[in-house]
Amino acid sequence: MLTGVGAEALITLAGTPPMVGASDTVLIGHRTEGLDAASAAELVRLPSDLRSIDAPAVVRDAVAAGRQAAAWLAGRGTGVWLHLDLDVLDPESLNAVTYPQPGGLDWDQLADVVAPLARSPRLVGVSVADFRPDPDPTGDQATRVLDLLGRTLP
Repeated sequence: MLTGVGAEALITLAGTPPMVGASDTVLIGHRTEGLDAASAAELVRLPSDLRSIDAPAVVRDAVAAGRQAAAWLAGRGTGVWLHLDLDVLDPESLNAVTYPQPGGLDWDQLADVVAPLARSPRLVGVSVADFRPDPDPTGDQATRVLDLLGRTLP
């Protein structure tokens, strides 16, 4: 929505869209293979100048993916906002999300890709989305999320 894709009532909340230019945005860890029809349609709607590193590339080399994302964002805009959507993780690592899908990252890969972005002196904020406590009655998965944030964020 920030890049001007979505329901008009939402994308115009801050005035004329986009709120953030697509070329100032990096989508990291999204699945590109074995998608259902709705997920495939979402990928097609993404702006053509949106920078992206898909899940298979991150799985191959998470450190390089994180460095590439940080390099793309260096000097762009007035700062960097890190939005971490937890369904980027493979369900074997975290299943307490709304849309668990195979083919995602494990905890170490996520830490490796997030680290260069979190260390940026231009980081102005972080948001975390899509953790569902109901499939985590013991709180073990929530603890893993907090551990990840504690070891990657300054």
